[in-house]
Amino acid sequence: METEKIGFWGTLGYSMTKADAYRIFQRRSVGKAVVYLLLLSLIFGSLSLIRPMVEFSQAIDEFTRWFALEAPEFVLENGELTVEGEQPVFVQEEDMILIIDTTGQYDESSVEQFDEVIFIGRDKLVNKENGRTQIINFQDFADWRITKDNVVSWLPLFKWCNILLYLFGLLFFIAKKYFLAFILGLIGLVFAKTGGGKLGFADSYKLSHYALTLPIIVKVALEMTGLKSGWFLLIYLLALIYLWQGLKAVKREEPPVQIDPPQPLSEPDQQI
Repeated sequence: METEKIGFWGTLGYSMTKADAYRIFQRRSVGKAVVYLLLLSLIFGSLSLIRPMVEFSQAIDEFTRWFALEAPEFVLENGELTVEGEQPVFVQEEDMILIIDTTGQYDESSVEQFDEVIFIGRDKLVNKENGRTQIINFQDFADWRITKDNVVSWLPLFKWCNILLYLFGLLFFIAKKYFLAFILGLIGLVFAKTGGGKLGFADSYKLSHYALTLPIIVKVALEMTGLKSGWFLLIYLLALIYLWQGLKAVKREEPPVQIDPPQPLSEPDQQI
């Protein structure tokens, strides 16, 4: 194997199957190792985000269907909300309570008895959560006219948030992998110095990028199948094993340390 002839996919395969390939990786620059991990993270980070993006879109669709079927007809106009049907409306979902009342029977002070509640009245919305209360006055939207049909048509637009989910998720995925490579590099330095090896942090740090290959692939595969918890330590123990094997392969190629034999002591000059 020659360094120049191993491309990205060859590097990916050899980093998982051939410990001796780490000798070649050690001769590469730090920059090449960084670029390799970047490409690896872009590919598998993108794959890891497919499931959450699909689930987010499905949640938007499910809520849109629920809202279209269950929410009462309403009109928000001139800063006042009008709701059709019987009121007040109470909806409880786990610890959260939703109260809709535009008749005046309930008002802002009525939410004080609840820990987590959303109150929608004639002229304001009150959200109380984690001890904090937020108030949105409908008068701030006096120039708007919003109906239930408007909201139903707008809800699918939230799927565009998947773009932000992808961008921030991918950035976090990449940053975490570089951080792990740094930590592995520090741990690998201890391995490298065992037995008096000459390898330094730069060598251990470079090889840690390649040692993360199989752990990243396994972790993403588990996430895509829904098996997320309980595997973290096992997966990154695998990275340490690969790094240790790679360092051992590189150290085998190191030239033996030459120790010059001690020079015989010269006889002291005789005094006459």
